[in-house]
Amino acid sequence: ELNDMYSPRYLMLAGMLEREIRMAYMSDPTFVEANVESFRDGSVIAGVGMTFRTNGTALNRTGAIATLQNYVSSKGGRLGNLTVSQVQRTQLNARLVGGASPNEGRLEVQFGNGEWG
Repeated sequence: ELNDMYSPRYLMLAGMLEREIRMAYMSDPTFVEANVESFRDGSVIAGVGMTFRTNGTALNRTGAIATLQNYVSSKGGRLGNLTVSQVQRTQLNARLVGGASPNEGRLEVQFGNGEWG
């Protein structure tokens, strides 16, 4: 059921996680959104994509994750009604394509299935 992104359970759980993550970053002006991209087997393992506005500066990834970890800790290890055992960042592969110089172009990211888009 959690493998079907249109199932009521998936939609309810994804919505709750996205709301909680928005609350964690409420005071961070660079935070734009969080989107649950998948759930995996396990207790419940959620893949969440988060978007930050960086205005040309490098994103402090460690600080961004620490914000979520601190929020979870302040809530007694919970996001909504879920107990969180771990918050971690995974590697993101990104590239610029089609630009006239190395610093121009369309930003593409690599999805879990290996495709770029």
